Amino acid sequence: NTKEYRMRETPTSYLRMAMEIVEDAMKRYPVDCSRVYVMGISMGGYATWELLQRRPEWFAGALPCCGGGDVTLAERMKDVAIWVFHGEVDSVVPVCRSRSMVEALKRVGGNITYREYPKTNHNAWTPTFTDDTVFDWLWKQKRSAKGGKD
Repeated sequence: NTKEYRMRETPTSYLRMAMEIVEDAMKRYPVDCSRVYVMGISMGGYATWELLQRRPEWFAGALPCCGGGDVTLAERMKDVAIWVFHGEVDSVVPVCRSRSMVEALKRVGGNITYREYPKTNHNAWTPTFTDDTVFDWLWKQKRSAKGGKD
């Protein structure tokens, strides 16, 4: 249950489709590519980490909630602003998954913030996504034309 998570060599068919949709939208529509964001909860939190690890150059900011990623790939996403959320007593996704990602990103100089909710189980998204400061922070994140942070 607490064994470290490792990203698959290739994305699942669902994640691959999501990546194709995002890529197509960025090419076809007037998307401000300096302001593309990713967020997800639970399994979507894992998908958020995986998207960051597979395509960090796409994103200005990320909000993974109650998920986990591959700590060995932290270097890939260190330039993306990431704010991580997890409940201290999560009985579905072990809180160590978020804690280990945060520590891995700190080790590589990542732009990482972490909020852990005391005595909160798997529903950490409720306090997260009802907090206007979370979205105020997210909308301030922007990538430069070179793919790095402004």
